Amino acid sequence: MKYILVLALLFTAKLVFSQDYVVTTDDKKNEPMLMGTITRSLLTENSFGEWFNKSYEAHKIDQKTLDKVNKDFSNLKILIILGTWCGDSHEFVPPFLKILDNINFPESNLKLVSVNRQKQGIADEVKDLEVKLVPLFIFYRDGKETGRITESPKEWLEKDFLRITSEQ
Repeated sequence: MKYILVLALLFTAKLVFSQDYVVTTDDKKNEPMLMGTITRSLLTENSFGEWFNKSYEAHKIDQKTLDKVNKDFSNLKILIILGTWCGDSHEFVPPFLKILDNINFPESNLKLVSVNRQKQGIADEVKDLEVKLVPLFIFYRDGKETGRITESPKEWLEKDFLRITSEQ
């Protein structure tokens, strides 16, 4: 009985103290850097909030394009891989999240993973995804990848979003 109690305590401690992300330091810029599966609130606070909020507010929504987006998101998932050290992530991730807010995209269908300069998280979050550039927005429909926006949009974020989500 004692053995089972010790195992239960160890398992509970692992669940309570395990993290999906870490805050570390970017060696190149000597600034805080997130790594791992993160929440949006981590990007809007502390040192990350300055660039995030500025870029979010500056983006002007292309409402005409977003009005054409199919709002049935039940089988659509999006994975965003970003680097908090990366200028392109600073430029495109906040506006992309503003687009998702505008169309009421469910937060539960979105996953954010922050990587280091070697495009690695703290576990296998991006293994086998061929991440060469960030940010990387990967769209999945019914569990299958349907499209990507790599580093920067081909046209404009809203137009790329519409193109990818309209393709079957």
